[in-house]
Amino acid sequence: MAIAYIVGHCSSFVCRYYCSICTFFISSLCCMRHCSCLMVFLQSAFCVYFFSNKKNYGDKSIKMYSKLLAVHSLLRWLVLVSLLYSIYRAYKGWFTSKSFSTFDNSVRHITATIAHIQLIAGLLLYFISPVIKYFLNNFKDAVHERPILFFGMEHSTMMLAAIIIITIGSASAKRKNTGKEEFKTIAIWFSIGLLVILISIPWPFSPLVSRPYFRAF
Repeated sequence: MAIAYIVGHCSSFVCRYYCSICTFFISSLCCMRHCSCLMVFLQSAFCVYFFSNKKNYGDKSIKMYSKLLAVHSLLRWLVLVSLLYSIYRAYKGWFTSKSFSTFDNSVRHITATIAHIQLIAGLLLYFISPVIKYFLNNFKDAVHERPILFFGMEHSTMMLAAIIIITIGSASAKRKNTGKEEFKTIAIWFSIGLLVILISIPWPFSPLVSRPYFRAF
């Protein structure tokens, strides 16, 4: 997939030998139809392990970080659009007692997949970000600095929680016996996940930390 290729290509700035490994895990995550929270976490953690153990990044790491940050910012909009569309269809199907079609199932699956890809991009950023490096190495001072604390702890924790909520909702919906129950499950869990994401995004107008709507590559 195109997104998997972009993220995998960016990883070559860190170490070209690990590029194919990163792409493989992201691609396999995109194709996975029976994905649990544990599986997502294990794949993501194994992927970022290679980057966190690379000692000398140099200028290539800075380039990779800026490009991946732009990808992460762009993926945010895909996550939001897919969630909003999925939630819209879920509430509509729930209140009108529609049957849960193959297309509805595809929307559910694609929405969760985009969220998982964003999770991996975020984890990669977490392990190569100079902000996070400062946060981890200067924890006592960093917790008193609002931008550092936000990205080092609050943003990452809440976004991880949101992805887990979305994953639980997606997995639970597949186990329901009626279309109405499937729509209801998606509507409730995805709505909660969306709310957490909206709170956790560093919008330009956010009272916590502000960042631009889009970042240049």
